[in-house]
Amino acid sequence: MESISCNEVIQKEQEHLRLRRQKLGFEHGTAEKPNWFGIAMSGGGIRSATINLGILKTLNKYGVLQKADYLSTVSGGGFIHAYVQGNGQRNG
Repeated sequence: MESISCNEVIQKEQEHLRLRRQKLGFEHGTAEKPNWFGIAMSGGGIRSATINLGILKTLNKYGVLQKADYLSTVSGGGFIHAYVQGNGQRNG
């Protein structure tokens, strides 16, 4: 099995993100400073899942969610992340 360096992984990831942005028809930042954007959601079981769902629904309503390059979650936030990820793959 061939190994690759950390820099190669980062370059491939950034290439994938650029293609995703291009496919969706939006760009933020510049080629030199792409301004990667992420959303982090906390844990805390079903209560955090409920709050995180409301936050994501609001971000989606205003077109912010689809512009996120990363979504990071733990615990209850992970329930909602799985839901968003599943719907994103099914719908698009």
